[in-house]
Amino acid sequence: MRKFYCPFAAAAAMAAVTVSCAEQPEDMEPVTGNVEKTEMTFMAEALSTRTALQSDDRVFWSEGDNVSIFSNGENEKFEVSEINGSSAVITGSAAESGSYYAVYPYNEDASWVGDGIITTVLPEIQPAINGTFGEGINLSAAVAEDGNLVFSNLCGLAALTVNSVPEGKTLTSISIQGRSGEIIAGAASVNMNEMSVSAAEEGGSGTVTLTGENIAPGTYYFTMFPVELASGAVITFTYGDGTSASIYADANIALLAGLICELPAVDAPVPGDGTEGKPYKLASAADLQNMRNMISEGKTVFFSLVDDVDMKGIEWTPLYAPESLADETCPVIYFEGNGHVISNLTVSGKHASFFGVLTGNCWNLTFENPSVESDGASPAGAVASALVSRNGITSEIVNVQVSGGHVTGAYGAGVEQGTDGRLGVASSPAYAAGGICGVMRNGGKILGSTSSADVDGTIAGGIIGTGELGGEVTRCRSYGDITAHGKADAAAIAYAGGIAGLISGSGSDNKFWIKECYSAGTLTSTDLAYSSGGIAGIAKNDTWIETSYTEAVLHGRVNAGGIVGSAWGTWGLTVKNCVAWCQEYHTAPFACDEKFGNGYVVGAWKGGYNEFSDCWSNSASVSLEWLNPDTSTEETLTPDSGESGNVNTGGTEDFGNRYCGQSAASLEAALSSAGITPVQSI
Repeated sequence: MRKFYCPFAAAAAMAAVTVSCAEQPEDMEPVTGNVEKTEMTFMAEALSTRTALQSDDRVFWSEGDNVSIFSNGENEKFEVSEINGSSAVITGSAAESGSYYAVYPYNEDASWVGDGIITTVLPEIQPAINGTFGEGINLSAAVAEDGNLVFSNLCGLAALTVNSVPEGKTLTSISIQGRSGEIIAGAASVNMNEMSVSAAEEGGSGTVTLTGENIAPGTYYFTMFPVELASGAVITFTYGDGTSASIYADANIALLAGLICELPAVDAPVPGDGTEGKPYKLASAADLQNMRNMISEGKTVFFSLVDDVDMKGIEWTPLYAPESLADETCPVIYFEGNGHVISNLTVSGKHASFFGVLTGNCWNLTFENPSVESDGASPAGAVASALVSRNGITSEIVNVQVSGGHVTGAYGAGVEQGTDGRLGVASSPAYAAGGICGVMRNGGKILGSTSSADVDGTIAGGIIGTGELGGEVTRCRSYGDITAHGKADAAAIAYAGGIAGLISGSGSDNKFWIKECYSAGTLTSTDLAYSSGGIAGIAKNDTWIETSYTEAVLHGRVNAGGIVGSAWGTWGLTVKNCVAWCQEYHTAPFACDEKFGNGYVVGAWKGGYNEFSDCWSNSASVSLEWLNPDTSTEETLTPDSGESGNVNTGGTEDFGNRYCGQSAASLEAALSSAGITPVQSI
């Protein structure tokens, strides 16, 4: 960005004081008790601060201006009168002191905190006035020395020339914020020793907004702390009908005290209308927050992210958080990320995630360092709590990355025991937590996406917590640590999976597929949880896993399997051309009626139509370990030779406690045999 600086007209302001001045103490502190006040008059000449900006960039006093004068630490209001351009008389009452500290504008809440520091406020909401800045905005300060009061400008100005406003639109506000979240207004700390201002420790704002009923073309001034916007700025134009549009600059903008930084002239941009051809464009945290005003049940809306957004300090509310996932009148959202990053998402409560329940699509987006926590009664995920296909719409998340961060779901929340006396299968979506999505149902898809978030919950997965009623996860990778917590005081169960905690289809024409996926990290089932699987914790009816592999560390409770911890259901599971290359296989089962299983590929299975074929493992180099629940001792399990061959139950009810696949000498050899492309190329 081209930068041009123009100084405010600068001249020393001479002041005559009608009281005698004692010798200035080295460190003036407030004097407590009743202090007699004396009327005083200050004469300010050629003041180079405040109020109305002239065409030659000089500033003149304005009627109604008031100044805070600090005497013995007390904040006194002095009035400006007898104005003659840059000259004015300032009168008021204050205690006699050897030092007088002046801050413009007057703020009754301004205070002396010691060591030459005064706290005040630089407003983040400022009036839009063509050719100048608003009253009571531009901070300036002075210290009386030898009878003279010398003011200094403390803030910097950014001048923006608006050439035009879209036809038919009424421009009501213009906002600016640094692209790296710099604090540019709000609570201020004035250093009277250095004649400088900076953001206070708390109460700062990253946005300055100029407001007006009808902002016409002209030149407008943002008054800000002297800071460097190292990554440039986002400028957002908001119109009277609630629509907005943003432009952004990626070059350094340096705001210096007493100088004007001239920004390039612009035409106020035309806002989108939310259609596919004219999506709403988003460039700031404020734009993201305004999305909820653009959506409604039954409405289809398109959004396009045009800049990276840092959401630090914002408690996010999911866009759509219905009572039921079966709500057919939901909004339909299409969100194009354009390769940008949303960082530091912080969200907790119902349907904790960015979108909440998403019907529609999200493409080409990164979430960096999210912090997501469920309310304990609904699913959670960094991107969506639930991805639901309905009304003929196949919902998809494509090329979305979750980098670091944490997702916390419900912990062992009342999963009931099955009617046959065995531990029940937890399928309620309320218990699901995933790095990308808590629940995916009705044929949704997650494609080409990655998560390195750590996930905790009852049904916890690196990509999704639960996939039910069919769906597809393809070319996805998970690197986070996944922990499933059972309910310690009941026969509750929980599942941890590198890709999914639990998956289930709903018929031969609506299977749930996991293909070309990879996981690493540590996968743990604990606190009376159930099983852990390198790809899926548990796989139920009509599920299919192929050409996927894992290098996870695997800790299960009842069952653990390199690809699937447990396979359960009448219609079975197919695992083909997969490689289990876990760094550790371990179970620590508790006393129950279930079959204990610890297998290189599948921990245990029950039901018909199970098929496990053409799978490989590192059985020659890493052993299966378990904590014997009867003796409480660590033991090594030796697989039977029959547990390494292919399995096909052919519809016959079958119960097995481990499947290990064929042994391979190296990961490279195993991947080659399975026809899997190594993860670097996925």
